[in-house]
Amino acid sequence: MNMVLKSKAIIVFIALSFLLTVSNCAFAQEPFSLKVLTEKQSVYVGNSADYVLEVTNDLKDTKEVQLVPTISYNSWFATQENGTITVGPNETKNIPIRIVPPQGTSSGNLAITVSVCEVRSNICSDTFINIQVIDKSQLKILSFASEKPEYATGDSAEFQFRLENLGESNIVTYKLQIDAFDEDGNTVSNRTVDLDKIAPHSLYPRDGYASAVLVFDSIGHYDISAKIIDSTGGVVQTEMSEITITLPPKVQTEIINTVVVPGIFVETTTYSVQNRNSKQNAVEIEYPISVSQFIYSVSEEPEIVSYNGGKTFLWICDLAPQGDAGDSCEITITANYWILYLLVLVLILLAVYVYLEAEKPRVKKAHINKGEIHSIHIHVKNNSSKPLEDFTVKDTVPSILSVSGDFTVKPTTMKKKHNAVEITWNLGKLKGKEERILTYNAKPVVEVEGGISLPPVEITAVTSRGRKEKVRSKSIVMS
Repeated sequence: MNMVLKSKAIIVFIALSFLLTVSNCAFAQEPFSLKVLTEKQSVYVGNSADYVLEVTNDLKDTKEVQLVPTISYNSWFATQENGTITVGPNETKNIPIRIVPPQGTSSGNLAITVSVCEVRSNICSDTFINIQVIDKSQLKILSFASEKPEYATGDSAEFQFRLENLGESNIVTYKLQIDAFDEDGNTVSNRTVDLDKIAPHSLYPRDGYASAVLVFDSIGHYDISAKIIDSTGGVVQTEMSEITITLPPKVQTEIINTVVVPGIFVETTTYSVQNRNSKQNAVEIEYPISVSQFIYSVSEEPEIVSYNGGKTFLWICDLAPQGDAGDSCEITITANYWILYLLVLVLILLAVYVYLEAEKPRVKKAHINKGEIHSIHIHVKNNSSKPLEDFTVKDTVPSILSVSGDFTVKPTTMKKKHNAVEITWNLGKLKGKEERILTYNAKPVVEVEGGISLPPVEITAVTSRGRKEKVRSKSIVMS
């Protein structure tokens, strides 16, 4: 009996131990609480999707943890900043995650398992990141048509496209190829547009717009093909439209070449004009006159017109249809800047001459008749604002006259020369703009008929720059 009771007790103890173990396992707390903060996203193959994983440490100790992506998608994780982080008890930290589906990934919704594990014990908690991968076939042309149904030959025909982009990132690897075919299937015009300007406004779907311009040279009906080309050159989608060119051609004259040969002294500008159509036309060529018109030489005489307060050379070229005589013309304008330089040089020399002449001292000789006695007046002036040194005045009195004195300023010397007397005044220094008047009396020795010629007065002085100046007055006649 006792043996039976003991056996039952052992069985009960084992059962209780098992239940306790199971209950501990069932109610064991996860070491980390994980939460994906970024909402569900879509991403194009080869582009990136950014997520933030919130990690809370539910354990009682500080732990070093690291992010462990699912082995199947390990190569998708382009960045994992701070690969190992330290999280304290009940502390929450964020781990940034960037996922890049590589080329060749099929489109679809994927759930990627992401584990956060304690570094030493390898205790982990798991969560899922849901991502929608979109391949190139999701980009579509929704509408495609020309802006107007009819255009003239030579005009720019604009085509508008409405595109659907299901991806999250900008379109950077696609091109839009537009080809125009005539009725025989020959390509007459084409254009390629890079689809890299569709900015994202929402996750998906969204619309974008693009445009392209084609030029047609002939009247006719044309089929227009629009293709989406991926980065490998493969055609993703093709749409067709059509356009009719029915309006008559416009007469257009084109300046096909403008050549400017610059230079310091001479600059040459050549205009070559040609009629590119089958109708007679005329074209105007304008050349603004920047300085005097007289410095220019031209191959053909122009008309000179006023424009915006200035003057302009104007030529009118009468052009015959292309291929006939006179279907083009050429105008050459040469700007002779050396004339300006020469004029400036002359003006500079003239200004220097005027300045030097203005700085020279002045002398004037006059006389006053007092009967037999004549009063001789000599007026000298320092015309410069700077002083003059060694200012000397020399006057010559012919022997037919005798000097009777009454000097206002006593002469420094009086010397007799052949048939004359030389009177010299050494005035020394004259201040800037200073004037002096020297006078003396003279009378004829004998009676003469007519007048007596008096020689000019000569003055000499040294400027502040050490230059010696010599100036003479005009001679006068004493009656």
